[in-house]
Amino acid sequence: NNIYVEDQKKDTLIFGEKIAADISMLKLIWGSTEIQKLALQNIFLNVNRAEKEAVFNYQFIIDAFAGPKTTLNKFQPDRVNFGIDDLAASGVSFFMRTYKEKIIKPYLPVPEDKISEPGYGLNITATHFNIRDANVSIQNSISGMYYGNKITHLALGKALFNFSESIATADEMLLDSSFIQFTNPKKITGAAVKQIVTDVTPMPWQIIAKQISLSNNHIIFNDNNLLQTEGFDFRHFNIKNLGADISSFTYAAKRTEAHVKQLTFKDTSGFALDTVHVKFLMTDSILSAGELYVKTGESLLQNFIEIKFDSAAGITKYPRNSLIAATLKNSTIAFNDLYLLVPTLKKAFPP
Repeated sequence: NNIYVEDQKKDTLIFGEKIAADISMLKLIWGSTEIQKLALQNIFLNVNRAEKEAVFNYQFIIDAFAGPKTTLNKFQPDRVNFGIDDLAASGVSFFMRTYKEKIIKPYLPVPEDKISEPGYGLNITATHFNIRDANVSIQNSISGMYYGNKITHLALGKALFNFSESIATADEMLLDSSFIQFTNPKKITGAAVKQIVTDVTPMPWQIIAKQISLSNNHIIFNDNNLLQTEGFDFRHFNIKNLGADISSFTYAAKRTEAHVKQLTFKDTSGFALDTVHVKFLMTDSILSAGELYVKTGESLLQNFIEIKFDSAAGITKYPRNSLIAATLKNSTIAFNDLYLLVPTLKKAFPP
């Protein structure tokens, strides 16, 4: 109760009312943290990192659990495994930012000659994962990146996060009545890319979910590298009443697929989807929409569309190299929807 934890610069890291955990102490010896129940109540997390620092201010906690990087014996585990049967969170606020540091030489919790040493793998499992009324804010004042959310209810069933292999899976995912906002950072032309010292090449994440349910969510996205255009702009959108019923979802570096049974939303531009049903597949050479049924207030598209291309970037740069195959039956495309999706059509076909 009444938790307060400082980072190594004497700034607040964790502050809150209560953290309760039921842990199997015997399994800790073998590197497995089995938590029967974890409860967070009115917790504030303050995570930050100066521009020139390689690690965030919570790194000293990870180092404490990792222990010395000596030769392992049979009693010393080579990785850390977390298992959570039941997680409940209420009134959790999370704030993360990267900022310019005034001092010339940055402070590193880990000595520079130790950063490249291999660490432990980290696996987290959760049979039941529920978060309610959680606020998260992540800001980079240097690049202009911003992420914020107000999660009313997020639930995961039989979830696994394998950080060493960059894999996340879940049998079920639910997001209800929540708000998410993301602003893409500005690209600085001609600026040198800063490399952070690391011994590991990051692996692209693979995300798999058997069932995804979304209900009454609000999403805002803005790309500050591109000006906002008229109509429904995929680089600047404000979507409300987002709902979805998706199964067999897979996201990977070269393959994304999903069976979308229902998808609905309304954008502030006026564009709205009433119903979407599709078996979606996208690889590095194919974009396919099978069993297609898309309905707006005035338009209806159904059956099948497939696009073959040399690369995803080449679709817009070299569209002549793409091959389109489509079978549309009993379909209608309204000009009002086309004006929102392709505003330049208003010049050729005035309303």
